[in-house]
Amino acid sequence: MGKINWCSDFCVGVAEIDAQHEHLVSMVNELFRAYMQGREKDVLSDIITGLSDYTAYHFSTEERLMDEHAYPATAEHRIEHREFIDRSIDFLLAFTSSNQEQNLAPVVLDYLEDWLFKHIRGTDVELGKFLRDKGVQ
Repeated sequence: MGKINWCSDFCVGVAEIDAQHEHLVSMVNELFRAYMQGREKDVLSDIITGLSDYTAYHFSTEERLMDEHAYPATAEHRIEHREFIDRSIDFLLAFTSSNQEQNLAPVVLDYLEDWLFKHIRGTDVELGKFLRDKGVQ
């Protein structure tokens, strides 16, 4: 768990998706900073809620592009999105109903970091290649 440095490995070559990924990374880093500063539970909860909301917006962007361009792996990609949303809801519920936010925050941060690296560098890079081949920039 640590600050995520934005790098070209996160770029999929589609400007709209890349800008959203960069914003997601900055939001995860905001959560990391707040946790490291020992911020209150409500502050951490607000950041997690904002991150969840923005992620849903980002997923809707990707899914719109997949639908518009008949991406062949749309179903599998949507499953990954749904699993992330379900896990995020579980984290948010546990976080808001627990007095163990200092123990739970590192678990959330580790999950977010791991998911961002795997999903963006794998699934989203493939989507980006497909969209670029279709002329989307």
